[in-house]
Amino acid sequence: MENLKRQFAKELTPELRKETAHKLKETRKLPKTYKEIKETGTDFIDEYTDPEIEKIAEKMKKSIIGKWFNTWEYKELKASLEQRLKAERKRRVEKIKSGYEAEFEKILKQSPLTEKEQEKYLSEEAMVKMSLTDYLILLKRLSGNFVSHVTRYGIREQSFMYHERGKGEFFTSFTDVLKTKKLHSFFANFIENPTMYPNVRGFIENCIKNENLRGEKLVDYIASYYFGVSEFNMPADLHSVHVAVNNIAAVNYGAEKGYDFYFYFPAEFIAYNYYHYGRQEGEFEYSEQTGYDSYNDMGIWNKGKGIPVDAGITCIAGDVMVDRETGSKYKIVDDKPVLDNEGNPVLAENPVTSKDYWENYFTKNPEQRPSKVMYYEGGRFTTFGLGPEYQELWQKKRFGKTEDLPGYEKYVNETFNRFKEKIREIITSIEKKYNE
Repeated sequence: MENLKRQFAKELTPELRKETAHKLKETRKLPKTYKEIKETGTDFIDEYTDPEIEKIAEKMKKSIIGKWFNTWEYKELKASLEQRLKAERKRRVEKIKSGYEAEFEKILKQSPLTEKEQEKYLSEEAMVKMSLTDYLILLKRLSGNFVSHVTRYGIREQSFMYHERGKGEFFTSFTDVLKTKKLHSFFANFIENPTMYPNVRGFIENCIKNENLRGEKLVDYIASYYFGVSEFNMPADLHSVHVAVNNIAAVNYGAEKGYDFYFYFPAEFIAYNYYHYGRQEGEFEYSEQTGYDSYNDMGIWNKGKGIPVDAGITCIAGDVMVDRETGSKYKIVDDKPVLDNEGNPVLAENPVTSKDYWENYFTKNPEQRPSKVMYYEGGRFTTFGLGPEYQELWQKKRFGKTEDLPGYEKYVNETFNRFKEKIREIITSIEKKYNE
């Protein structure tokens, strides 16, 4: 794709570019030597930010003998003057350029995308192909509202309420996503890889032991149970990809504290491409006052196709010290943290920065490298409240009930049958174990 900065500059700032080019041209005409100062006159000298320029020029003017015999002192003055004149031109050029950048950024924030530009830049295909540099430029023309999906890597320390499965265990959810390059719903993930959800297998085993259910009755019971709760929190709940709005929900869905992994998408990209339903008031404008609200939950539905991570920015904490072999903050043996005498995990020995670890990982696994990776340090990468609103676009594919979703009933029936088949396979393997 084209260089968006250059493209937007041509389209949105022709007069500013012309004015800036003129200023730069005039700056480059400034004297480079004492001789040029004499030829152009000295009226402008007091405009320089470096007061030594005027002083040195006056000394050289008065040093007639130095000029005649090109004395060592005169040569020193000449070299110093030329160096300061060069530095002065550089300062002026940088000031002009920084002034241009500031004005350019203001214009970008005041220039929402037209419908034609939305079609060109916000499509799934365009966002996937876009470089990180162009992506960050495009964000300046968007609202700044965003959604994020947190995923886990390392020992799970963070949890809340009924989301506590696997606390204290080692998770590789982040690399699992990188292998598929997509974010999927519960049902889509399960159908693709049932081993991602050991709790489902545990539930089945419990039904066999305590409910005395077997065969097709158990298949129907399990499938009906999960589809029965598929809209527990919101329409199409378990059929949707879930994200937080204008927040990074790592405190609830992350793994190791301070070592977060999340996928960032601008609100306009989501609104343009997918049906979405938010549990919170304000939809894409939602802003929490303190902490993280468990009701900050948006479901994104697109018939189970998933959201390509390359359409967003993959954000990784880059300055965390981690084990050079496992990528965890802690010392890991057999996928479990080594604990000290007080029961706390022991920090990794001979660690490297998380950025170094993941760059090495992507070098070894180039097919898993996202197209846009951001290693943030200090604060997490966010953009809330940067630019114009897109109220009409935000409402374009908002749904309030499953009846609003085209093809939903057909999709659910197909998914139900595929889900049942996976459940049947699991039940068959468990019953075989019990019958041995």
